[in-house]
Formats: sequence, structure tokens, C-alpha cells
Amino acid sequence: MLVDMYRVSCFDGNATEDIAGALKRIQEGFKGTHGCLGQRLLRDLEHQEDFIVVSYWRDKESLARASALHAAIDEALGLLRVKTIANVYDIIQEL
Repeated sequence: MLVDMYRVSCFDGNATEDIAGALKRIQEGFKGTHGCLGQRLLRDLEHQEDFIVVSYWRDKESLARASALHAAIDEALGLLRVKTIANVYDIIQEL
């Protein structure tokens, strides 16, 4: 299983609820995507304006679909002052 993490940092504290809403809608749109095993939306406890969109993928072939998720996020948040960073991880151990 591969884990894709897409961090969204907002530079406008007044827009955090708009960003959270947009991220939730985008995730709903990708629900059931072939090879996607699930998704989570996380909010940083110390920095409430930072979010991480987490998606779990069956294999590298499926993971290629994560780029469409990233593009949808970038497009939806294009007018807001945000910074995004993508990281992909391979799960080594799960207890």
C-alpha cells in the first residue's frame, strides 16, 4: 500500500473553513476511484490553517491517479493564498 500526503497551508486565516469545505467536496468526488483504498482529511492541531489530504493506494499504477486529485485541489484553491506540497510514502510496517 502506498500513502499520498498532500499538504495545504493557508496564508489567510479567514479562509480556513472555505478550504476545509473545498477539500471535503474534492475528496467526495474521488471516492471510489479505482485503486484508491481510502482517504482522510487532517487538520494540524497547532496550526489550524494547515491541512493534509491523505489517500491510500493499492500500487504504483493506482497511485498515478493521485495527480488528478492534486490537480483538482490546486484548481479549487487557485484563488486562495495557499501553498501545497506532495509526499508519497510506502508503508513498511502496520501494527
